[in-house]
Amino acid sequence: MRQGRQSLLRAAAALLLALALLSAFSTVAAPAQARSFDKVIYANADPDKYYIEVDLTNKIITVYEKGEKSKKYDQIAKQFICTIGTDTDPTPEGTFRLNEMRRRFGYFRKFDVYAQYWTNVSGGIYFHSILYPTPEEGTFTRTSYRALGGKASHGCIRMLVEDARWLYYNCPSGTDGILKYKEKDEALRQSLLPTMSVDDYRKQVKANGDEYEAVKRPLPRPW
Repeated sequence: MRQGRQSLLRAAAALLLALALLSAFSTVAAPAQARSFDKVIYANADPDKYYIEVDLTNKIITVYEKGEKSKKYDQIAKQFICTIGTDTDPTPEGTFRLNEMRRRFGYFRKFDVYAQYWTNVSGGIYFHSILYPTPEEGTFTRTSYRALGGKASHGCIRMLVEDARWLYYNCPSGTDGILKYKEKDEALRQSLLPTMSVDDYRKQVKANGDEYEAVKRPLPRPW
C-alpha cells in the first residue's frame, strides 16, 4: 500500500510539474504574439528603388534612387536631418535591410513617450518621428524637435514627422541601407536643420495629417 501511495504521489507531482511548465511556456509566448505590427499600404512597393544612407557624423539621412540607365543608386531622392544615439547609447554602424516591423504610432513603455512612423532598422533600432508625450498630432516635445542634428536618442534615428512618414511609406520591406561615419560637412548639416519655431511646426503637423492613410488608425498599443 505504501509503495502504491508513493507511486501515486510521484505521478501527481510529475503531472503538476508538467502543467506548471506548460503554463510557463504559454505565458512567455503570449507577448510575442501580442507584439503585432501595422500593415502598411506603401506608396512605393519596390524595395530596389531606393537605398538609404545614414551619415552618423553629420546626422543626415540620404535616400538614393536607382538610375533608370545606370542601374546604380546615383541620384539623391531625399535628404533628412536626424537625431542619433548618444555616446552612451550609440546608433550602431553597419548595413541593414528594412523589414515589415512597423508601427504607425507606437509607445515606448520604458520611457513613457510615443513616436510616429516606426520603421525597423535592426533589433531595437528604428527610424521614427520626434517624440510625443501623448498619441496626438502636434503634441511632440520641444526637446526632441530641438535635438535634431545631434545625439539624443537611445540608438534610434529620429526625424521630422513628414520625413519619417515619407520613409515609412516609400521604403518597403527589403530596402537596403547603411549606417556609417563620413567626413564632416557642417554646411550641409546646417542647411537641413529645421527653421520653423516649435509652435509653428506644431501647427503645421496638426494641419497636415497623414496624406497616405486611407483609414484612421486606432490608438497605439503599449510596446
